[in-house]
Amino acid sequence: MRNFCRVLKVAFRNQFTLVGIGTCSCLIALLWGANIGMIYPVVEIISHGESTHQLMDKQISEAQNLVTDLREELDKQLLEPATNGERITFLQTKLAAEEGALATRKSLQPYVHAYLPDDPFQMLVLVVVLMLICAAAKNAALLVNGILVARLGQATLVDMRREFFEKLLELDLSLHGENGSGRLIRRIMGDVNGVIGGISLLIGKTLREPLKLTVCLIGACFISWKLLFISLLFAPPIFIAMVTLARSIRRVSRQLMQENADFYQHLTESFTGIAIIKAFTMEKYQQEKFNHGCDELYRKSLREAVFKSCVSPVNEVFAFTVIGVGLVCGGYLVLRQETHLFGLQILSRPMSFGALTAFYGFLVGISDPARKLSGVYAKIQVSLAAADRVYELLDTSPHVTDSVNPKSIKNTAAQFTFKDVSFQYNESEPVLQNVSFEIKAGETLAIVGPNGCGKSSLVNLLLRFYDPTRGTIQLSGIDLREVRQKDLRKRIGLVTQETVLFDDTVMNNIRFGAIGSSDRAVINAAKKAHADRFITSVLGNGYQTIVGPAGNRLSGGQKQRIALARAILRDPDIMILDEATSQIDPESEQAIHDVLRTFVKHRTALIITHRISTLDLADRIMVMENGSILDAGSHDELFARCHAYQELRKVTAFRKSA
Repeated sequence: MRNFCRVLKVAFRNQFTLVGIGTCSCLIALLWGANIGMIYPVVEIISHGESTHQLMDKQISEAQNLVTDLREELDKQLLEPATNGERITFLQTKLAAEEGALATRKSLQPYVHAYLPDDPFQMLVLVVVLMLICAAAKNAALLVNGILVARLGQATLVDMRREFFEKLLELDLSLHGENGSGRLIRRIMGDVNGVIGGISLLIGKTLREPLKLTVCLIGACFISWKLLFISLLFAPPIFIAMVTLARSIRRVSRQLMQENADFYQHLTESFTGIAIIKAFTMEKYQQEKFNHGCDELYRKSLREAVFKSCVSPVNEVFAFTVIGVGLVCGGYLVLRQETHLFGLQILSRPMSFGALTAFYGFLVGISDPARKLSGVYAKIQVSLAAADRVYELLDTSPHVTDSVNPKSIKNTAAQFTFKDVSFQYNESEPVLQNVSFEIKAGETLAIVGPNGCGKSSLVNLLLRFYDPTRGTIQLSGIDLREVRQKDLRKRIGLVTQETVLFDDTVMNNIRFGAIGSSDRAVINAAKKAHADRFITSVLGNGYQTIVGPAGNRLSGGQKQRIALARAILRDPDIMILDEATSQIDPESEQAIHDVLRTFVKHRTALIITHRISTLDLADRIMVMENGSILDAGSHDELFARCHAYQELRKVTAFRKSA
């Protein structure tokens, strides 16, 4: 519930919309009660067949006679020696009630004669017209209320999605990996929608229906609050049953949301890896896995539906019980013209048939909002579960955080020092062990080694996607933990083997490296990366060509050259190339190497590669194996003394000749 209240705080930012919703809800409730209250004059007119004038005059005359008779009897009882105290108390109470009713009717009599028609049928028509006007006004207010509730829901939805997406961008890479893109998409779309659905219900029906119910309760209390109390005696046990049912719905809904998230994750993985699925003929396996997910989703959805289906019958039992008890007790009092029930005084004076009908109408008016609220209550339980899931992620603190008092690195030379650095993604699998080395300012260091030796993990640590488990990484003598992440990353240009492009134009994908750059600067960067030629001659719309989701309309080499242009446009102090030319043809590769040789000059650069030609760009080469550094030096030094380097060169030479 606490998390749902936090969503309410977001919704309450739209104060004017909330005021409009509240005003419309109050108006709807008052008109709802007015429509029910008009049952009384209709029944009185029809049952007596007299005009309002005649009926009022007759009731005043009868009341005066009754008051006179009660006074005489009371005086007689007071004068008798053997006085019955209970009888005197009864007469005094009844006399006070009749005198009050008489006074009320006398005060209303002038207005009845002045403004209401002196004809039964005309009065009936007037009441019906008023009922229609009230109904039309109520529906108009309901329409405006619905529009305002929708506006509030959509505004809150936008705010929540913005907050959620901002949090996703803040989270560590490890948390993205643990949750999976499919599960995150499910949360930002499905779960947030579920929360906002509950907010719309709460601000809409859950505000409006209790007001309607309150107006009906007041109306029924005005007729007889004691009779209403007796009618509601069976409410507590049914309320307990509803609360128990609601808890079950909330628990099952949370399980269903998790199953939905897993289902989305499976779909995302299947669509992303469709080529691998087909290449390894794993269609049947994936289909079986999908079928299992469908079955689990079916079972949990059915369980939720069973609990939700129980809500309406429980509510119907409650409504009919309340109405039935009220009708039986009220009918007894009217038919017998009694004021007592089970020995208890319920009324001060006998109830008329019109008053009983109005009381019955108010009970029905109470049961209708109660019925709607029971359905809302079940749906809000789903929203409560969704809110818990949303804020479970929103409350997640990233492992990598900025220092409270970060140090500035704007004017420092880019020199990295690793001191006894160890790192592991999980406790059972160490990736780096006591790694110590230095990248001097302006030096280009190449790192080689077999797959899984920790090369890419070094890149992740340099970018501070992760922090070391032990040891420190310093930038020009400053621990990276004391450097603001944005300040560090603004100085770095990154090109990876798995090129990431966005579903936008080529121009904007290159400009992603330095937002605000001119078109001329983008084109110059593309020329340096040897991308301008294929952009202008091969792509249909040149730099305005949409590359498609993840750049799927381009070849691997084309994507890598655009990524290289993006890094060049950034003009960074530090350049990281992680297999940056692995998918580029040999002819273009040599030209790009010539560009990179000039570009990395006077910059600190880190190159991860298996290609012999790329190693020529390095001032120094470091060899890694099993998360440790084996050796470091020039090509000639390593080739002469490092067996692992010799083996790597043989493998890469073989690949090149092949």
